[in-house]
Amino acid sequence: MPPFESYTASPRQLVGKTANVHYAITDCSGTATLYDEYKNFREVSCRVRDGEEPITRGKVVLMEYDQAKQVYAVRPDPTALLDTRDHVRQLP
Repeated sequence: MPPFESYTASPRQLVGKTANVHYAITDCSGTATLYDEYKNFREVSCRVRDGEEPITRGKVVLMEYDQAKQVYAVRPDPTALLDTRDHVRQLP
């Protein structure tokens, strides 16, 4: 038995999680960072799908994992796109 235990989430367990863009994500390169459920800091390779605009900053959702290429297909996080200022009532 090993003298210590180590925990980390598998790549498939990260699908559906939100991550921060680290390097611009295009259809051929890019990375995002996040903490997994065990509080491990992770940097993962990401790609947008063909025909989608590159994502240069903000948050993305890890949509699916390609085991053969070891990359995540991502989309911008729709909740991060909400501008709360539109929902604040202006006082006279």
